[in-house]
Formats: sequence, C-alpha cells, structure tokens
Amino acid sequence: MEYCKDMITPMNQKEKLSKNDGVEKVEETYFRGLVGYLMYLTATRPDSLYAVSILSRFMHCASEAEFVAATVAVNQALWSRIFFVDLHMNQKKGTEVFVDNQSAIGISHNPVFHGKTKHFNIKLFFLRELQNNGDLILLYCKTEEQLADIFTKPLSSNKFQLLEQKLGFCSS
Repeated sequence: MEYCKDMITPMNQKEKLSKNDGVEKVEETYFRGLVGYLMYLTATRPDSLYAVSILSRFMHCASEAEFVAATVAVNQALWSRIFFVDLHMNQKKGTEVFVDNQSAIGISHNPVFHGKTKHFNIKLFFLRELQNNGDLILLYCKTEEQLADIFTKPLSSNKFQLLEQKLGFCSS
C-alpha cells in the first residue's frame, strides 16, 4: 500500500469494469460465497460498500441487485433492532428502509412470481414476511436524495463532500 496514490473519493468516477475483460473466469459458487462474506464485513467497514456492490452486480441483474441491496440493508436494520432490544430499547414501529428503485419495492410487494424473480424467492419471502408483520417498511427515495450513494457509487468530489457533510463525517 505504500505505493498507492491518495484519492479524495473511494473510486474513480470514470472506472468501467467488464465481465469480458479477458481475465480467467472463477467458479460461480466460490465467487458468490466470497461476495457474501464481503457483504457481511460491510457492517464494520462501510467504506467497502461500493466495492462489494460492484462485485455483486456481476452476479445479478439490475432490479435483483437493487433488491439484494435492500435485503442487505434490512438485515443490518434487523441486527440493529436486536442490538437495541438487548439494551432495553424496544422499537415500537416498523423500521423504515429507503430504496431508490421502485421495481425492487414492487417485487417485494407483488405476491406473483415473474420469470425473472423466481430464482431469488427466499429473499422475496423474507422481505414480504417482514413487511406483513409490520417489522419493515420499504419506502421510495429519489436518487438525488439518497445519502447512501456515498457508499454505493463513484461520485464527483463536490457530491462526495456534500454527502459527507450531510452524514456528519469529519474530514481528516
């Protein structure tokens, strides 16, 4: 790391990754497992969220990727709820999770499986059950208002610094 170049943002905004980059293919089950471990680690290393989301995009179509991201966020919210219960701070209302993809919200509400969604039905049932129980509320949030973009997209330095301020991050 001593020869790395310092940057203001976590990733170059113009970086383009491709499935067909000429690199030897890896075994899919192994890759999915690694990405799963990395998703787990994002709870303690939020600076790695964007890199992990890029890796997961190589496994899923766009709506599914958004749906999977919502599921990861919901898992973190549930973990937080359990943590606060241990501190005797019970949450009375459902946890609101803001999603900037309306099709991902639609998939979680729609009881009819479409051909494109049937392969991730376990996650679908999980989110639907949480919503039906009142533990979770998925809400639409416009992309421009999405504070989480700082963790999920390469941004211009101005947008990055604006979101950093809104989240209360201190510059070092």
